[in-house]
Amino acid sequence: GNTLKELSNHHQIITITHLPQIASLADDHYSIEKISKKDRVISSIKKLDEKEQVNEVAKLISGEKITDKSISTAQELIGLNRY
Repeated sequence: GNTLKELSNHHQIITITHLPQIASLADDHYSIEKISKKDRVISSIKKLDEKEQVNEVAKLISGEKITDKSISTAQELIGLNRY
């Protein structure tokens, strides 16, 4: 994760991850979603605000059921990696 963060100082890095330790290092977060409708698959991408970033990292920590503990841990991870 730290190697990617260092590279991002000089290059644009786009990473898809399911690891909260990596996701918490990102400057910007996007949610990518695939929806299957009949014979088509539709993909959408959305830039997340700070609260949504915390919630997505919390989901990586605890699964779909976000807990107060996972939110706290996500905030801590993001906070530690921002400064």
